[in-house]
Amino acid sequence: MHIARGILSLVGALAIAWGLSLLTPRQAEALDFGSVIGTWEGSLDPVNGPGLVASDKGLPIRMIVRDDRAQVFTGENFEVEAKPGKFKVERTATNMIVFEIDSGEDNDGVWVETWAFVITQKDRDTLITNFYRVVNNTEMPLNARDSKFSFAKTGELKRVSASWIEK
Repeated sequence: MHIARGILSLVGALAIAWGLSLLTPRQAEALDFGSVIGTWEGSLDPVNGPGLVASDKGLPIRMIVRDDRAQVFTGENFEVEAKPGKFKVERTATNMIVFEIDSGEDNDGVWVETWAFVITQKDRDTLITNFYRVVNNTEMPLNARDSKFSFAKTGELKRVSASWIEK
């Protein structure tokens, strides 16, 4: 009797494992959208709310992604490269962050600025993208309008090329 139960349990476990093995390739396929290396384009729509600079303008973006770095172009015809040579890429599975942090000095004094694109793959040719730009003009009075500010934009970028060419 104990042997029969053992064999029945083993057969049941094998049937369950076999059934799960049929599902595994389909689940893996849903998560594996392939490489994100290439050129992506789209327009990101403004997000308005507390702490954000009010905007009604979209932000056209062309992003050229490599393994660990990226180039970002803005402007109506993507004619302006933002922060040349500064963007880094961190990626895990379907999600990535394309970001840069830098500082400098202008007529208002020292500034610190961060650009971050927080991204997940929707499918092989679409990236759901949230953009954040945060600026701190460290030497401006705290009550000055441009002392500290941030922008947020959201939308989708579409793959236009699976390879990249530096401009």
